[in-house]
Amino acid sequence: MNKNDDIISQINALIGSDIKAPKKKRTRKPMTDDQKEIARANLAKAREKSKIIRMSKAELKRQVSRKAKDEQAQQLKEVIPEIEEKIEKKKTEKENQANMMDKLLSKLDNMSERMGQFETMKKVQEVKEEVIQEVKEPVPAIPAVKKEFLEPSIHKPQVQREQIRVAPQRVEPEKITVTIGSNFKFF
Repeated sequence: MNKNDDIISQINALIGSDIKAPKKKRTRKPMTDDQKEIARANLAKAREKSKIIRMSKAELKRQVSRKAKDEQAQQLKEVIPEIEEKIEKKKTEKENQANMMDKLLSKLDNMSERMGQFETMKKVQEVKEEVIQEVKEPVPAIPAVKKEFLEPSIHKPQVQREQIRVAPQRVEPEKITVTIGSNFKFF
């Protein structure tokens, strides 16, 4: 305890009343700039809350809906470029797929044309092979004619019947030419 408190308590004991010592005033330290800004922000929030408390329900609903709409609009503005990029990517993918399909269809058409040509070439080759086989096969034996009918002779010797074979004619495949239409010529 302080000396003052002791003295006051002795006086009070003598007088019989409770007199308290005067309190010292607190001195505040000056506020920094950061503390001032925080205090202003807190005051602004408190004032805003007091305005909201005094507002009617209808007005409060209107303001809440406006704020929500503004927030949604802001979110949409942020999302729109991403959506546009995705749409562009999808468009380019579809265009690329369409181009690939066109290329594949043209290749398929070319292949079908070649297959048609191949089929005709195959048929021509078969015909060519058949002709070569027919030419290579020996000609069947022809019964010989009696010589007496061929040359009249004086003595008429007895001639036996003979079989004469005709030698097969060989035709080289390079010499066979088959033409189909005016566009194709095979040797």
